[in-house]
Amino acid sequence: MDVEAVTDMMAADLSVAGTTSVEDSHPRYAMYKNEGKIRESQQRRRKEVLERQKESRFDYVNKLRKIAVGEELSDEEEHSENVDVEQEHKVKPKPYANRLMLSEWLVDIPEEDRLSGEWLMLPSPRGRRCLLVASGGVTSAYSKSGYRVSQFSSYLPGGSRHDSGCCTILDGIIDMKKKTFYALDLLMWKDNPLDSSDYACRHYLMESRLSENILLSEKSSRNPFKIVALPACKCTREDMESMMEQKINYFLDGLLFYHSQVLYSPGQNPLIGWLKPWMLPEILNINVPEKFMKGAEEVEQGGARAFIDKFNAEHNHHSMIHGDVDMGDEKEEK
Repeated sequence: MDVEAVTDMMAADLSVAGTTSVEDSHPRYAMYKNEGKIRESQQRRRKEVLERQKESRFDYVNKLRKIAVGEELSDEEEHSENVDVEQEHKVKPKPYANRLMLSEWLVDIPEEDRLSGEWLMLPSPRGRRCLLVASGGVTSAYSKSGYRVSQFSSYLPGGSRHDSGCCTILDGIIDMKKKTFYALDLLMWKDNPLDSSDYACRHYLMESRLSENILLSEKSSRNPFKIVALPACKCTREDMESMMEQKINYFLDGLLFYHSQVLYSPGQNPLIGWLKPWMLPEILNINVPEKFMKGAEEVEQGGARAFIDKFNAEHNHHSMIHGDVDMGDEKEEK
């Protein structure tokens, strides 16, 4: 099996107080703290996901290893990964479809010590969310729907004819105009799967590996797309405000909030939150530069909560972000 089969098998501490508290007497904070009244409680689902992770056996790691060494899967393993047979004859399956781990609106705000000690914030650029797969001497970007949106050579392990004997998989955002891939997460590096590693570990490894080869961050004939890791900070007021003050050389579409213990699994995940930049003052009591407040003035009375409710109603979701428009994603092919 090829690398598409590899990905197909994948589906399966700081404390703040006093003046630095993100909960410090904010007039709207209580409203957002009570969002457990909505139909789907993020707090409850977060606990459930964390508990399920503890009990998971990560059986698909063995499947990845079998595929990597050319072993055949058992009939039971093959059956567990197959789509409906009738549909398979009608439409050619896309092995990369629905493999991304997606965010939800950050509706239920974690307690202060948990937010600052267990969560990381990443500034997300505008672009298309995709899996970047380097294997067999080529690097391919696949959208949420499984379409290949770009293919090129890169200095990622497995991503060029000079280094084709292994597989590397990243999750991130591709900007076709800037010819840049912004990495959010690392799923596999040189055939080593990271499915049993938490996000804090994966992000650290991702930053380390990508920074080791400076050629990845430079455009060239052998690396036409820059491949860079997005920075992350602890969710303390000081760190978040500092992050928002830093110079960002791309259009800031929003902020992603990753629970440091979340393991990678496809689909919507309550352990990943999402907010627009202008929502930070209202929801988290975080000051942001005036340039990021664009959009707040266009919201009807009710602020961020009204915006989220309207968004959910239009996309038939409850506290979730629709996968096709997650992080300002460009319209995908149908």
